[in-house]
Amino acid sequence: TSGETALSYSDIASRLDIKEALCRQYITNLIEKGIPILKEYRNSNVAVKIENNFRDLQATENILEIDQKVLDF
Repeated sequence: TSGETALSYSDIASRLDIKEALCRQYITNLIEKGIPILKEYRNSNVAVKIENNFRDLQATENILEIDQKVLDF
């Protein structure tokens, strides 16, 4: 599991300046594509985070080919 704090859909949506429903759909799409996103259930809220192993692998090998500028928002 990740040492990072999980974020709620509303937290992520707020940071990206998008609607929460769109954020949920994006995360669902990532999960369907095999990105290891962990969900934590807190009462009636869901929080998500990326598995540490995948985060480390992405950081060293950029397996998703994401431009770092995109991540530095």
